[in-house]
Amino acid sequence: MAGMEQIENKQKKKREAPISIRVPKDRRAAFEYNWKTSGKSLSAFVVERCTGEMGHRQHNAPQEKVTLLARLLADAGAIKAALGKLEATHSSDREIKQLLEKIAHELSLIRKALMAKAGRKS
Repeated sequence: MAGMEQIENKQKKKREAPISIRVPKDRRAAFEYNWKTSGKSLSAFVVERCTGEMGHRQHNAPQEKVTLLARLLADAGAIKAALGKLEATHSSDREIKQLLEKIAHELSLIRKALMAKAGRKS
């Protein structure tokens, strides 16, 4: 009798089929970066992102992310300054001036998003 109970218990404990996802090629690098910098296992990372629930251990933002944000902010500022200098020297060409203004505006939006992500006021 005990043997029959063990067989029935094993059949009841069968695991569910795993869920498989395929990350598109154009998003794979960002997915892998976010996963690796999270400090979590792949399974914990996916479950946390899909359910919105935090796991048992909550990690602070890794220093790598803070450093990357700071570098991106500095680079965006340097690009905007270089564009301003270029605009001042080539201000006679109207088409270049319009393009530079558009680029400067887009850089400003990127900078605001980075500042918000870093928790700073712009």
